[in-house]
Amino acid sequence: LKEGLLEKYINLVSGWKPRYFVLRLGVLEYYKETRAPPGFVPSGEIIERNGKTYVFRGRINLRAASVQNDDDKPALVIDVGHDVFHILADSTSQRDQWVAAITANREYFNALVDDMRKRGPKASGSPSPAAAYDEDDGLREATLARSTLIENLGRSAEIMEAARPKIMAAKSEPEARAAFLSTVKEVFRDESPVAAPAAAEWKKYFAALQNHVAITHHILMEEQNYWMLRNRADAFAAAGLEEQSVRHSMDR
Repeated sequence: LKEGLLEKYINLVSGWKPRYFVLRLGVLEYYKETRAPPGFVPSGEIIERNGKTYVFRGRINLRAASVQNDDDKPALVIDVGHDVFHILADSTSQRDQWVAAITANREYFNALVDDMRKRGPKASGSPSPAAAYDEDDGLREATLARSTLIENLGRSAEIMEAARPKIMAAKSEPEARAAFLSTVKEVFRDESPVAAPAAAEWKKYFAALQNHVAITHHILMEEQNYWMLRNRADAFAAAGLEEQSVRHSMDR
């Protein structure tokens, strides 16, 4: 969606360090350049850009983030509740472009998630599994998102299973196509009549499927990120270190 080289504030000792940022659906990832010797493959997720190798250092969940300009420099501030990220651009123009892109990305992603929750089963009177957790450390949102995803995938699986006999029994390509399209419309709750779709229709359903996959990937990655941070926090606690240092312990 958008990517480029910016600077990220680490701490008072390290100051600002260059990081390669990649804006994806619902998240902002950042990578650190690695100068590994030839033949050596660094551990972790890596990307190649402009002949340079960058290794993954962190991911910022934009779901509930607030994004603001820094008044003193061409920087943006992302507040996610349990952490605050300061990111420096080369100019106010570049900063404003990133703020606009991140804000639009967050609003679009939130609309997709809200729509996914509306398509899911109606909530019962029982409390959400996330209600058992009081800490504002990301687990509540991760648990709620996972529950919503499970409900929606379950509903989609039921619809597709029910449609399978009709699609498999189709005698012609038009009949199979119509049955398939009808199933897709039901999965995404499109009430328009089933008809031979124009190119715009196919693009709409492709975009819906792409968003569905992207949201699934986002939710699973956020849950993985949460447990990674929790495990690191436990390790730091066992070593007698402050838990506050866990958040940026990877980014050195």
